Parts: sequence; C-alpha cells; structure tokens
Amino acid sequence: MSDKPKRRYGPSAFGELSDSPTAGDVADGIFGASRTTKSIRAKPTDIMKIKPDPVQPRRSVPSELRSAWAGNPHRMVDMFDMWTKRIREERGGSELKWKNILEGDDSLRGTEAETLKPDKDPLAALTELPETGISTLESNFLRLVDLAASIKRDGLTNPITVVKAGKDQFIIETGERRWLAYHLLKMVYGEKDWGDIPARHVDGLSVWRQASENNARSDLNAISKARQLALLLMALYAEEHEFEPLEHFEHEQEFYAQVADGQKWRVPRNHGEKLLNAMGLSTASHLRRYRAILRVDSSIWDEADDGDWTEREIRDKWQIAKARSKKRDRGHGDDTEQTPLPTDNFGETRKFWKKTLNEIALTGQQATVGELTNLQRLDTLEKIKSLREWLNNQEKLIKDK
Repeated sequence: MSDKPKRRYGPSAFGELSDSPTAGDVADGIFGASRTTKSIRAKPTDIMKIKPDPVQPRRSVPSELRSAWAGNPHRMVDMFDMWTKRIREERGGSELKWKNILEGDDSLRGTEAETLKPDKDPLAALTELPETGISTLESNFLRLVDLAASIKRDGLTNPITVVKAGKDQFIIETGERRWLAYHLLKMVYGEKDWGDIPARHVDGLSVWRQASENNARSDLNAISKARQLALLLMALYAEEHEFEPLEHFEHEQEFYAQVADGQKWRVPRNHGEKLLNAMGLSTASHLRRYRAILRVDSSIWDEADDGDWTEREIRDKWQIAKARSKKRDRGHGDDTEQTPLPTDNFGETRKFWKKTLNEIALTGQQATVGELTNLQRLDTLEKIKSLREWLNNQEKLIKDK
C-alpha cells in the first residue's frame, strides 16, 4: 500500500461493512422498522439540504446532464430545463407536455391506451413490442414524471434514507429518484407542500443497505449492477486496502474498475454467499459477467447506462469497438476512421458526435458562471480535440469527393 495519505473508502465512508445484512436488516434498511431494535422514524427534511451519493450504482439523471448538474440541488431547475430542452430538440421542436401527465390530464399516450383494440390472436400481444420512437432521454424523464405523479396522487409511501454530511447537509443513501421527483413537484407546485421530504436519518452510509433496496426494486440495468458489484467488493476489502476516491478519476468507470481484476480482487472466503445475496444473483457466473463490464470503454459505459443496455448488447458493441481498434493498430484503418463507436451505423455515428457537441456546449455554459472543476475542464478539452479531428477528417473526405 502506498505511503501517501488517501481518503479512505472503507468503514468511515461506507458505515459498518464487516458483514452483510440479514433478511431483517434488509427490511430495516428499506422500511425503517425492526423487531429487535428501536425503529427509525422518518422526519421532514429540506430537499435543498440533501445531495445524491456520487457513487450510488443507480443513475437517475442521464450522463450528458450529470456533468453540468453535479448533484447540486440549487441547479435543479436549470438541469430540468436543459433536460426538457434536449427532449424538444430530439422531437424536432415539439414540446413534451409532461405537466399534463403530472396533472393526470389527457395526453397522447393516454389517448393511445384508451383506443387500443383487442388482438384477434391473443398471442400477438406477447410478441416483441415495436419501436415507439421515444428517445432514451425522453423515456427516462417520463419515468421520473410518472413517479412524481404517483407521489402527488398517493403520497410518498417509502421515505428516503439519508446520512449526515456536515452541518445541516445530508447525502442520500437510498431514494435518489424520489428526491428528484420532489424537486420536480416543487418546481411546478411550489415549496409549501414539496419543500420537505420524509427521510430516515441513519448513522452511516451502507453499500449493503443500498444494494438491498436496489435489488428489492429489481430494475437496475447491467451497468448499475456492475457498479453495485464494485462497491460491495471495495467494502469487503476496505479493512486492508484504501481505494482511490471518485474525484481522482477523469471518468467514473475508472473508479469502479479498481476491482475489475478478478485475480487480484477475488471474492473473499466465506463472503461469496453474502455477495450473491446482496446482488440478488442466483449463480456465481453472473458475478464474472458484471465484473467484465467494469472493463468496457467509457464511451460504451455511458451509452449503455443511459440506454439500459443488456449484458449482451454491451458485449456485442464492445466486441465491435475492440475489433476496429485492433484493425487500426495493425495499420489497416483509413484516414477517416475514428475512436470506436458502439456500432458502425451512420445514424449511431451522428448521434455520438451530436451528444459530444452538446456535452461541450453544456460545459461551456457552466464555465461562464465559474462552476467548472479541473477534471471537467480536462475532459471537455479532450472531447473538443476529438471532435476537431473528426471534423477535419469529414472536411478532407468531402473535399476529396
């Protein structure tokens, strides 16, 4: 271990991690009650004093918006405005009438549901659904709006869990999407009813409790499960190794990849069953798959996370990217070949550079108000360099024709 001082990603950061939770502990962590210990009661907490956990496996905000937002509750309105603006751009200038959905008023999808006709063949409804034309950005936002509408209608049945992080400041352990939904409701209906959120206050952040809730909700995508596995492995090794914190890496994938080496970071003896239980996995082979995902290229990582790709989709597109990279290394690539993209489809290529340009513009906008970290600056300069090289190649290609 290095002699230089490091921020410890061990018990001080994660809470008590020497053992995984029992079934009762899982229920306690999610629902805040216990038959053997004093119950943890929820209390109203100012949503502006709460921030998300930056290493939480589940990502509620798309990657192209996260870098500019940085989890700052005071930039929530700007983040939602940028999100809906990007959706409007993708829809060709058409507004998403999400407030109608929030109110339960008539909407296009509601009308479609009301006019569905029964299938002549009952089995037809069990076939794969056709493409709806809704982008990843839009579908993710609609899921958040649906949650907000549910909370507005029925109340919050499951409080969030927070950990104290300084004077009158808290970090979310579980419930980031519920917290975001409250911000959405506050933005539309005001602070009086939506400025405080029911929250259970616990003594320390526990990755085991996070994993239990994530597993109970069973909607983590493949990237989120890879993050979850990495955090649990780090927790199991916390007593003997100090892992570098998230802010030391240019891209978050590098943080989780610290335990990607299966030889060096094997599951400790007598902890295999605990890990499988916390991850909600039925076989050990699944652990190998999710550990392998920790090695994927960062560009694939982001797109797979935002698009909720399956393990197979990640594997297939990663293989394409590696094959192209190997071809270039052997000197067989032409002058117009660029950094490996998820597929060789022209539509995917345009989408990739459109996303890159938007990320650059968002960071430039953030720089105008002086809220830019050094890592964001370096990352954006690298994106600008890549974009400039691609544009030069496109110009050369067009001129030669």
